[in-house]
Amino acid sequence: MTGTTVETAIRIMSRWKKEGIVNTERGKIEILDPDYLEDLIS
Repeated sequence: MTGTTVETAIRIMSRWKKEGIVNTERGKIEILDPDYLEDLIS
């Protein structure tokens, strides 16, 4: 639970997909750039 709306989560995931950070297919999320995501939380 992140405390965000579904619309915001979809917008962020779409942006990350365009930037090559994640890939989404058939309801699964593949992390292509884990270092980028780690930098977000540090």
